[in-house]
Amino acid sequence: MSHGDGWTCYLNNAIDGGDPASALGHMSRELGCLVVVSTHQPRTQVGHAATQFELIGPGGEPPLNYMRTISAHAGDGRWQWYESGEPRPFEDLGRYRARLVRDRFPRPLLLEYLSAMDIEPDDRDRFGQAILIKQHVSWPRRQQTLAEARRYWSLA
Repeated sequence: MSHGDGWTCYLNNAIDGGDPASALGHMSRELGCLVVVSTHQPRTQVGHAATQFELIGPGGEPPLNYMRTISAHAGDGRWQWYESGEPRPFEDLGRYRARLVRDRFPRPLLLEYLSAMDIEPDDRDRFGQAILIKQHVSWPRRQQTLAEARRYWSLA
């Protein structure tokens, strides 16, 4: 989907998650382009949460071509911090010293970083034509009522 000059946007909102990194690393190498993978998952009832920024490009570390990774994520309520690669000029490195990991990389900071790269995910007017790709999987699908899903994802 078009997103400004020279950008393409890939969105994945699969109930079982998605991991585009291997395909996007290959694409960046073949096309000679930068790839940004950004994730924000608000805290769920079971304590999962994440805000992540990944920059992939032809000059990145093989085999997946990662150039920069920043991640504040929680599994079952336990927060962890991870960063690798060279910081980008737009990064606020002082934020990474916050005592609480969850405060080191909140969604507003992720949006600032994306904006510095001319990516505005909350500006619907920036999105152009789209192609929908539906994946049919062979493993059993999760079955939940709408009320159960809202409770599980803390949307109730």
